[in-house]
Amino acid sequence: MLGALKGIMDKAKLYSFIKSYHIREFPKLPSYSKFVEATNRYSYEIKALLAQNLSLNREAQMGYPLVFQDSTALPVCKVVRAKQHKTFRATAHKSRNRIEWWYGYKLHLQCDQDGRLLSLALTPANTDDRKLLEPMAQWMDRGIVVADKGYISADKAYRMGLRGVQLITPIRKNMSKLATQFQVAALAARHRVEEVFLYLKCCFGMVRSTHRATYALSIHLLVCLLAYSFFKQLCS
Repeated sequence: MLGALKGIMDKAKLYSFIKSYHIREFPKLPSYSKFVEATNRYSYEIKALLAQNLSLNREAQMGYPLVFQDSTALPVCKVVRAKQHKTFRATAHKSRNRIEWWYGYKLHLQCDQDGRLLSLALTPANTDDRKLLEPMAQWMDRGIVVADKGYISADKAYRMGLRGVQLITPIRKNMSKLATQFQVAALAARHRVEEVFLYLKCCFGMVRSTHRATYALSIHLLVCLLAYSFFKQLCS
């Protein structure tokens, strides 16, 4: 987690950083191969800590919570190299957002107004965002989910509404429904979840293309998300 907090994107650089600046704290620092084995060994503990933090954040949502949901690209290599890529060939896919094509996965995320993580999921890049609406909102028995145009679905909005969860999305040009002042204000605050993605990518080094094993991606994501979650606790 030290690497994520320092923005160090791979374990080789982290090992070099510890060896150069923290050798007093780790006088018996093992070889690099043993260091990698030791850090991978605690993936279950990291996952459990992150799950506990998410649960605590959800419990803190009192009354009628306002939740922001979105997804972001997690490329594992450049699109032009997708055919030669072997590590994630079995599960990675191509997809396109408003800016570009990418090859890899999507990170789906829910956060509150303060940017605290509430729910998350990892899927192949070509997964429809709307498929994650109901599964990620299962913990809610009331409240509001704010999302972008990629989540527009009358059927899902109806089913979520039956159990007290309102879905707010932007309105397409061919839709005659008028937005209330509250809906406009909620949509204007949707940048909260985009800020979370920006923090994870720029400050915690979430996106990298040097994974040499399938399990390395999940471990790296868990570490980045847990580091961010602790960071938000320290700031609040």
